[in-house]
Amino acid sequence: MNKRQGIGIALAVLVITIGLSWNDLSAQATGSARPAAVAVVDIEEVLNNLDERKSIRADLSSQLENLQKWEQAKRKELVNLQNDMKILDPSDEAYKKMRGTLDKKSIELGVELKYRQRQLEMEQALQLESIYRKMVRMIERVAKQDGYELVLFKDKLPEVEGANAQQLIGMMNMRKVLYVSDRLDLTDPVTQRLNNEFNNLSGGGNG
Repeated sequence: MNKRQGIGIALAVLVITIGLSWNDLSAQATGSARPAAVAVVDIEEVLNNLDERKSIRADLSSQLENLQKWEQAKRKELVNLQNDMKILDPSDEAYKKMRGTLDKKSIELGVELKYRQRQLEMEQALQLESIYRKMVRMIERVAKQDGYELVLFKDKLPEVEGANAQQLIGMMNMRKVLYVSDRLDLTDPVTQRLNNEFNNLSGGGNG
């Protein structure tokens, strides 16, 4: 083998080596640039169909009803005091004393009523926050189980009837997901698994 042939073989080997290296790099680049597996969840629909939230709403409704009964009883006491005052002479000491009692009870009722209403609002907010955290954790579990790497918020189509041009543009800009296939929608499985867990823990018969 002469010197020219040796150089030719060396160049051929170099070309092959470069080609193989390029193919490896291309394969790696293609693999790293593959599209992510994406799914969506309709948070509003999940919330509306959660058994736990229905239970919380029923409990809240019962507490509100009890609060209304308490308020009615307290206001009845005030009305009775007012009626008792009608038979007294405004110049009498008894009338003045009863007037002071009525004013005090009226103020106390307003303060106590606002406090109890605020307590119910805070309790509702804490319960809703707890449900939201459970939803996020369940979405993560379902997504990982089904091989999804990204889950987006699936918003509903806005009600555009009667909207002017500026309002319509604003609605269109608010839309984040314009289309998604039903097979990528995790709303139902997330809802079902959350309901199963809640019913199993609470002893319900729906899961």
